[in-house]
Amino acid sequence: MTTTLSPTLNERILLFGAPGTGKTTSALSMYRAARELTPDAKLIVINTDGAGTMQRMLSGKWRGLARGVEILDVFEYEDWAPAVAHALSIVKPGCVLLIDNIGDLWDHAQDYYDRQTYGPSAGDYWLEQQVKITKQNIKNPGVKLDDPTRNDWRDWGIVKRLYFEIFTRIYARTRCHLLCTSGIRDLRLDGMFADKPTERAVFGGLGAMPMGHKSLGHRFDTVLATYEKGGAWWIYAVKDRERKLLRDVRVRSFAADYLQAVGGWVKPGQMEMGDDDV
Repeated sequence: MTTTLSPTLNERILLFGAPGTGKTTSALSMYRAARELTPDAKLIVINTDGAGTMQRMLSGKWRGLARGVEILDVFEYEDWAPAVAHALSIVKPGCVLLIDNIGDLWDHAQDYYDRQTYGPSAGDYWLEQQVKITKQNIKNPGVKLDDPTRNDWRDWGIVKRLYFEIFTRIYARTRCHLLCTSGIRDLRLDGMFADKPTERAVFGGLGAMPMGHKSLGHRFDTVLATYEKGGAWWIYAVKDRERKLLRDVRVRSFAADYLQAVGGWVKPGQMEMGDDDV
């Protein structure tokens, strides 16, 4: 027995950072380690960008993992429910479910609300309203009409219900390792969170938080920011329940430097996980 990982202990990890900071590579590194522990483990990817990044990586140095990977593309809100249902029907303990990028779910829920409420050309509708108001304000400068594109024209209660209907299904029903990625929002440049003490209490030390719904970073056991410096990849642990917090640590292999060294997937020295060739 080479692993200290319980079969019922599933990772819940959020990686957030700018493009090109090692998130996809970390996911493949995690899957490679998962296969060492569970040889028939699969990697199911719910992918939102359609750029083919994962496919290109699997045709290169990671080609040895390709046979166990299935990629499900989601481009709008309606794609999420069937993709999640299919993924959950396949995965089992030991597998890895990658949501790349979970932050897009919040944008997709908003877009779906707009299309259902204002029609398929919601952007044209609001542009037309803006033009009318602009002309009215020019004609009667003493009477200023409100900008219709402000956030208060959406029913945020409905948008949140749409979002959590999918997110809760992913988070609560996944019975395998769950790894989600997201972009990064610089709080120093985002005045929207100036009056959000909860977000600032959690992410203030980093000065940045995940893109997507504001609660995203609070939902995961492990929240790691990724960044590039000096041609290398680094991670900063915003939170990691019951584990050592890695702060500004260079990552050569996500499996070895985090899953093994911090997560206790294997006892040190019993399995060489190797570098990810960062």
